[in-house]
Amino acid sequence: MLPLINGKELISCAEDDFKVIVDNPDYRESDYIDYKLNFSFLECEKGKEREQKKVEFKCDVCSFANADGGYLIYGISDINGCALSIEGIEIPNNNTDRFELARRNDLAGIQPKVPNVKFGFIPLKNGKYIVVIRIIRDSFAPYYYLEDEKNYRIYKRVGNGKKTISYNELKLMFNQSISLEKAVNDYVEGRINHYRFNDDLIGDQFVHVAIIPESFIDSNRKYNVFLLDRNKTVDFGSVFNSVNCNHISIPCVDGMRFVPECEDLDYAECYVKNSGIVEMSLSLVNHIGRNNFLPWEWLWKRINDVCLRYINMFKTLSSSGRCFVCLSLVGCKGVETDNDDYINDYIGRIDRDVIICDPIVLNMNSDNSEGYYLLKKLKLSFLLSIGVKYSKELNALINELYGKERQEG
Repeated sequence: MLPLINGKELISCAEDDFKVIVDNPDYRESDYIDYKLNFSFLECEKGKEREQKKVEFKCDVCSFANADGGYLIYGISDINGCALSIEGIEIPNNNTDRFELARRNDLAGIQPKVPNVKFGFIPLKNGKYIVVIRIIRDSFAPYYYLEDEKNYRIYKRVGNGKKTISYNELKLMFNQSISLEKAVNDYVEGRINHYRFNDDLIGDQFVHVAIIPESFIDSNRKYNVFLLDRNKTVDFGSVFNSVNCNHISIPCVDGMRFVPECEDLDYAECYVKNSGIVEMSLSLVNHIGRNNFLPWEWLWKRINDVCLRYINMFKTLSSSGRCFVCLSLVGCKGVETDNDDYINDYIGRIDRDVIICDPIVLNMNSDNSEGYYLLKKLKLSFLLSIGVKYSKELNALINELYGKERQEG
């Protein structure tokens, strides 16, 4: 279990809180804590030694990510694993944002992606900072940094140090990661089939959005969303404002169901489940109609609004760190999406009956700007999957995400 100081997460403590750990055997280095006097690679001149020290930094982060998570705490000296004194780290111009960005860049190259980390900067009276890096355990392990294929090791945190992971442990981690991906895919396909074969609910043509926290398969991490909603702890209905499902809520076996308050509105059905899953299913029958054209600008605004409201509201609810955003479009084969016949003689059409876009992974512990960026990548995937090719909005999106130089390259 991750340690607390005075009932607080280490990343949220102040200087006075950290005085508790000095000469305190209860806060010795352990499975969850590692003290560092400094970032050793920053103390080296550029060259081989600095790169070797940087590899050690990557491996330290990986070792916690491959275990149960924990804290790397910089600016504290120790003796035999027990905190000795608070020294602090000097940060140029007190620019903690730039310092954090540089350290995140130092972690580049870790596979399969940089682990889920949060930075905390605790200002000290001496003008320096304690730098706390919290590494969060997730289902993307094993993590590794491959410096040399001939001396290939993967580490995990054990006690007050790190050790190599055995083949059997590594195999188990891979199986867990694959199981999570399969569970997400199975869930989405199951919900799509539920609506496809119950067309009296939302019709033959619909969009389905599922936001799935990686903890959804853990039966020990459940919420009672009815009580949270009833006690006004969280206003779940507001997530679905854009599809008019923000007023009528109905308790159900797995959480809360939300439906439009008026039959004249476009039919939608939304859920917030005790597992943390949020769903929105919206009928497209009236919008495609006789024109046989998908108004994707209108549709994306509603998808985007649901996702942004989720990001802004559910950070406190979703403690798992990451969630999958899954977007699917059903029953629209042959529907037009892009018509630029005056210039390019092109008509974009949806080429299949069920489109399941590649999910994006939102890190709920990062700032909102990262979430906005990832949603733009989901939008790009959505537009390409429905055959949009010449839209000005598509071109602007590609320029924003990848830049002209990367396109030309």
